[in-house]
Amino acid sequence: MFHTIERTSIRRRLLASAAGAVALLALAGAAPAAPPSGGPTLAEATSPAFALRLVPRALDLGDVAAGTVGRGEVLVLNEGPEPILIDGVQAGCGCTRVNGFAAFELAPGEGRMLEVEMDAPNPGEDGLDLHATKSTRLRILSSGRPVAEAEVRVRRAASAHEPRLVLDAAPAEPLPVGGVLATRAWLVLPLGAEGPVEIGALKAGCDCTTVPDLTGLTVARAGVVEIPLAIDTAKARPGVKRVTLRVVLHDGRRLEREIAFEVAPAAMAATRVRSAGPNETLGAGGC
Repeated sequence: MFHTIERTSIRRRLLASAAGAVALLALAGAAPAAPPSGGPTLAEATSPAFALRLVPRALDLGDVAAGTVGRGEVLVLNEGPEPILIDGVQAGCGCTRVNGFAAFELAPGEGRMLEVEMDAPNPGEDGLDLHATKSTRLRILSSGRPVAEAEVRVRRAASAHEPRLVLDAAPAEPLPVGGVLATRAWLVLPLGAEGPVEIGALKAGCDCTTVPDLTGLTVARAGVVEIPLAIDTAKARPGVKRVTLRVVLHDGRRLEREIAFEVAPAAMAATRVRSAGPNETLGAGGC
């Protein structure tokens, strides 16, 4: 009886040891775990191994008449060492479209232009906003996941009889963090407009912007008032920035425009060389 129990115990230990050895061998020879399904994430897409860039990062389609469409182009550029499959685009609203899109692959250093269009905003219900602006995000997808994005915006054009707020051209090169963007805007009263008009207030969307005090200034018909501006980027983070400039007239009408520029780390801004496209406005963003 004792020998029977002992043999049974030994047999169980041998079976357990054999099972353990088989498990160890299986682990030793097992293939590495498969990576998660799907394409790269936005964080992965910004790594040196996967550098996808959109130029411009803020596409300004300009002033467009209500009921019409603004059009422009975005360059999708592969700055990484590996090919990238672009299989989709995604807009933040149904008013924005990429014409004739079909999936494509970008080899390292290769780029592709995408034609973007956006419906112009309709006039505001209160009739006071003379420059109604619409903006959205356009995302580029790889394996169905967003890997890069750009801002797209369009404004409703003022009529020939309305005051206009005109901005100076955006800088072609990124502005370093800690720099100052010296730019200008103009308040224009067309010849066909009723005038004169009086400026009730002039405001900027962040305290990083210095604006002159033009309260009470009168603009005659066919008149132009220059508005000097200085935007400090000391507290700005690298990326596309927007600063809103608003002029409130004495009768309550408002003119509002976004000043757009790109901010880069000081070292990058000093060494980066690039050219701006015909529709390019680099950046915008509250400081």
